[in-house]
Amino acid sequence: MRRRQRHELQQGRFCYSYGDLRPDIYAAAVPLRRGAHSEILVMNCVVQSYQIRSGDLEREIGPRLAALAESLDGGVR
Repeated sequence: MRRRQRHELQQGRFCYSYGDLRPDIYAAAVPLRRGAHSEILVMNCVVQSYQIRSGDLEREIGPRLAALAESLDGGVR
């Protein structure tokens, strides 16, 4: 995980990428835990770059993913 993404995850409960691996693919992700010492699972949303505007990942998609993770059993911890 890159330094910027680790910081974003610690600050906002999700991380995002505007084409870091492929310029045409954008993504946001949140961690999920089932218990204090269990594996960390990841829930993500991946979209083509032409489907969203700049800023949508951190303003809309990331917060929605984080809220969904919180609502699931285990949530983000």
